[in-house]
Amino acid sequence: MTVLSIIENNYPETIVSNDGKRFIHCSIFAQGEFCLPNGITDIGIEAFAGCRQLTAIKIPASTCKIAFMAFSKCTDLKSVTILNRTNVISADEAAFSDIDKNTCMLIVPEQLVFAYKKTPVWSEFKNIVSLEKSNSNNTYSIHSLKQVI
Repeated sequence: MTVLSIIENNYPETIVSNDGKRFIHCSIFAQGEFCLPNGITDIGIEAFAGCRQLTAIKIPASTCKIAFMAFSKCTDLKSVTILNRTNVISADEAAFSDIDKNTCMLIVPEQLVFAYKKTPVWSEFKNIVSLEKSNSNNTYSIHSLKQVI
């Protein structure tokens, strides 16, 4: 495994797989908005579990799978932004357990709004909106990473 720390916003250490494709763990002390780096294809089991002060997550276009309880007990999570414009991301039925899906906004590319509304797990989110409508200038930044080990 490779241990990485986020330079911007002073995020705690995070762990990704050796090939940099699987996001494995984020410290429970993560808070505010967290932008996963480009190249992450899947978010591992309980990767963000217990990050109670995490308020927003941006998932890059490269991501296609979210594992069991990846965001469980992220009780302050207010928005999930998905940048994959071609496919609905596969998510385990418990990926967002303990998240208030009545208030947490799911932000997806405009052409996939209907598909997310009809897909199990995602359809539980009551507020699914278009990425284009939520950010008029369409600028999204993925935070820089610094290798520690």
